[in-house]
Formats: sequence, C-alpha cells, structure tokens
Amino acid sequence: MIGVSGGAAVDYAGEIRRQPIGYWIKRTGEVLNSTIDKRLREAGVSRQHWLVLCLVREAPAGATRDQLHASLRSISDHHLDEIISDLCARGWLAPEVDPRSGVVRQTLTEIGRAGQLKLALVISGVRRQSLDGISEDDYAFMIECLKKMITNLGVEPGEGPKTGGRSKPART
Repeated sequence: MIGVSGGAAVDYAGEIRRQPIGYWIKRTGEVLNSTIDKRLREAGVSRQHWLVLCLVREAPAGATRDQLHASLRSISDHHLDEIISDLCARGWLAPEVDPRSGVVRQTLTEIGRAGQLKLALVISGVRRQSLDGISEDDYAFMIECLKKMITNLGVEPGEGPKTGGRSKPART
C-alpha cells in the first residue's frame, strides 16, 4: 500500500518487509522511554523518583518502604532509600509513624502533590507529542491490532508471556 506522508509517497509494504513490527514496537518504546527520562531529568528528578511519587499517591494511608520496594524490585534497597531521602529533603514526602504499630509510611506533602502533578503534566506532554497527527480512531485501531497479535500467539493481552501473571501497564 502506498500512502502520502508530508507530500512524499511512502511504500508501507516495502517498509514493513524491511523492518518487522517487533522492531517498530521496540524502537517506539525506546524513544518514548528516553524522551520521558530526558524530560523528567530536565524537571529535576529521575524516573525512579516519579515512580515512588506515583506509588505513594496511590496508597491512601501512605506507603511503607517495604511496599515501595515490593513494587519497585528493580531498584536496590540503598537506591530506594536515597530516593526517599531526596524526596523528603525536597519536602515532597513526609514520614508518618503509626503510633500503634510503629510502622513508618511515606505520604505526599502539599509540595509533593504539586510536584507530582507537575511531573504528570510532563509525562502527558510527551504522550500528546508522540500522538500528534494520530487520530483517536487510528490509535484505537493500532491498539486493537497489537492486542490481536498477542492473542494470536496464544497469550491473553493482560498476561505475562512466561509466568501467566498479570502485566501492569508502565507508568509512562
């Protein structure tokens, strides 16, 4: 199929033969992730900071270090402690001790809620930029095609390929 992109003819069938869909899926993920990482760095935080803030926001009573570590297994204990300390030093997180159990939970401060919201706008800006020129119908069609490819390979879209466990969407 020949299409027109910016006034130039594009041979989509030829392009597909040169680069299989796995290439484009992986490349898209790489570019999205590197752009998000860059924009978060420009905002003064790392992706790990962003993830900690999201997890704390999602925990109504706050999140313990163990809960954060269980959700962020790729981050070492030491590095997680550094991130928590940094966010506390910025005034974004505040430790609260449960007087009955002595358990320490991290909670978002007002400054932390504002910071997390600012970062959410950074992330949504990258999403909007990446979808520029793509209609909602085209996006929905693309997602349905990817889901169909997954089910064609014998896996439900929400299952992990090796364990059969549920996959969680990334917070990007």
